[in-house]
Amino acid sequence: RGCSIMEPTNEFDPETCFSDKVVGKRKSVKCVNNSEWYAMAYMVWTPTNYSETDHGVPIIMVHGLTLNGRLFDIGAKFLAVKLGVKVYCPDMVGRGHSSWLTDKSGYNFAQYVKDINTLLAAEHVEQVDWIGTSMGGLIGMHATALKGHPVRRFVINDVGPFVSHKFNEYLLTYVPGDPRFESLQELGEVLAKRYAFWGAKTDAQIRHLAKHYASKSKGKDGLYAQHYDPFVYSASTRGSLDYWDLWEEVSCQAIMVIRGQLSTLLTKNILTKMQTCGPTINSILRCPKIGHAPP
Repeated sequence: RGCSIMEPTNEFDPETCFSDKVVGKRKSVKCVNNSEWYAMAYMVWTPTNYSETDHGVPIIMVHGLTLNGRLFDIGAKFLAVKLGVKVYCPDMVGRGHSSWLTDKSGYNFAQYVKDINTLLAAEHVEQVDWIGTSMGGLIGMHATALKGHPVRRFVINDVGPFVSHKFNEYLLTYVPGDPRFESLQELGEVLAKRYAFWGAKTDAQIRHLAKHYASKSKGKDGLYAQHYDPFVYSASTRGSLDYWDLWEEVSCQAIMVIRGQLSTLLTKNILTKMQTCGPTINSILRCPKIGHAPP
């Protein structure tokens, strides 16, 4: 079981990096649950030298609870160029440019897996490598615990099969709220404090985060609102979440786990237990001076 150390880097501007080597396109696919049809938006990053007949396995990058697919702009562009593959970055339902559900019970892992399957089918993707950050990692666990899944390699970014009640209480301090902001700069200042432990420190990175975290279309009186449905996380979720039985069923060709050294979600004890039960973890990437979750 390998171990690597990575120092955080802040050298890339999310808006301009690799702009001459990769093309991004926002698309949308219709999904359905037991109550309604809705749209799920996603970005597709394609290298300019992409070959339709000779290419590797595509990648899907799935974001955390309140974020959206644009969080991955730098990483998605880099991977598309480096590997010569398409990279898909969905806005899970209730976030970003995707629809908000009328029936809030539709925000659940089983439905998220079905939505990802709908996206992959629309793009004619039969096999995929999955990179999941926080909630995206938990969605990936639910997907790869099912027989016949299309995931070849699975990168789990700073989340494990157990979420403590303390971490859930922390989420409840800001997720269900619906604040308004006069400007992107004001929102950026809030996000810079909230996500300081990420390691994102440059002005360009904070501006990019604020730009895609905010929406005027869902705001009131022309003010900026957060770009997610406040009901994506239920206020009734106050206890711990235990998915150890699910972890035992996960199966992939290769699994990599990324952990922020200061993470309060994927603790040392949880990571140690993950190595002693369930699927084999092929490599671990530890990121010093970063909390939840490494960008």
